[in-house]
Amino acid sequence: MQNFLQAGVEVCAMQQLMSHPERALERPSRQPLPRVRERLFSTRKYLLCLVGTTFLGLAVTAAFNWVMNPYNVFAPPVLKGINDRQPFLHSQERFVKACAVIRQQPQTVILGSSRADIGLSPQHPGWTRPPVYNFGVAGASLELLARHFEHAVAVAPVKNALILLDYASQETSPGGQPATVRDRWLDHFKDGSRQSQEAARLHLALLSWPVTSTGFKTLFTNGCDNLQLPDGQLDNLDCWQRLHERHRDNPRWSWEAGFCQGLIPFSGRLSIGRQWEHLQHIFDLAAQHEVEVAYVISPAHDLLWQRCVEEENMDTVLAWRSELLQQAQEGARRLGRPMPVIWDFALAEAAGMSPAMLLEEMKSRAGNTLPLYLECSHFTQRLGDRIMDRVLLDPVGPDPAHGVRLDFAMLPGHLDRLRQRWSEVPR
Repeated sequence: MQNFLQAGVEVCAMQQLMSHPERALERPSRQPLPRVRERLFSTRKYLLCLVGTTFLGLAVTAAFNWVMNPYNVFAPPVLKGINDRQPFLHSQERFVKACAVIRQQPQTVILGSSRADIGLSPQHPGWTRPPVYNFGVAGASLELLARHFEHAVAVAPVKNALILLDYASQETSPGGQPATVRDRWLDHFKDGSRQSQEAARLHLALLSWPVTSTGFKTLFTNGCDNLQLPDGQLDNLDCWQRLHERHRDNPRWSWEAGFCQGLIPFSGRLSIGRQWEHLQHIFDLAAQHEVEVAYVISPAHDLLWQRCVEEENMDTVLAWRSELLQQAQEGARRLGRPMPVIWDFALAEAAGMSPAMLLEEMKSRAGNTLPLYLECSHFTQRLGDRIMDRVLLDPVGPDPAHGVRLDFAMLPGHLDRLRQRWSEVPR
């Protein structure tokens, strides 16, 4: 019975299609899909919230670094116990000093490695164009000295400079990376026009990880780096006291080891090659901007010079002075200017002291006075003042034991005296 009824329905359907064939082509109409409610948190809102949160985080970070001011770049209100001290300036001294030159606008700058940083005082009475700023930084190569000199000339009314030259310092940046890449915050000249790096300095001072971490260290710790004075020099007494503290806290530490530790950094890095083009760049900048520059060969102790001789050989070490004079003569001829003034303090009275004499002097110093050397590499302001007396106040004095001005006429006799001196130093 059921099959019979189904067959009847099919027959009726076929009859309708045959009587109305156009209906066979009609498709059943689609029913509209139900509307889906808009998501409560759309992709657009998510992106806007992400961008807003990012900018808020950057703003809070910048505000924190501006208030803490760990690199002494800004002038925020002083909050006692929060930002009233800046104990970690020395950890970023290259950046700190580059910004300080802009802020202090010196007419005279001191350039060099850590030996200049420690030993040469901007407060010496012989300076004729104050203010004076000590732009010496640790481990400065000749390339970096040229970059710092260019930055100082670009941002400040510099008219005088003293550049401390070291044979015993590397001429190639660590890792082979040029200073122009590493110290991107330094202003420079391109095609005669100044290229400002203010944006790079603001980024490092407000939004970099080093400044943020230093700000937190300043806020939550009582530690500090070596004390840097407002004029850029490292506090000699602070360095000397740290040496005493090391002796007090470490019974195994000895004066002999402390004195000779300056030899360690120079081992195996002297024969890199001298990049004299950077010295020629300094000559060019001095001529273009009418800056009077005096060059001083550092008065390192005889022990350090002896290490240089052992690392290379006597002839190579002595020839460096001849090369330096030849470079100065080449620059003078090319620019049509007088020969630069080059002072050599290798025969200075203090450098002639035997290691035993210097060690006895260091041990006998009272807590509030300074020896001539912290160790065989770094001299103190006590010896630095003697250098400044000679260069700034007594430039025509006849005694070679207090420094000599190099020229081609006196160079052979001077090199013979150095050869004799260093050959007598105990090994």
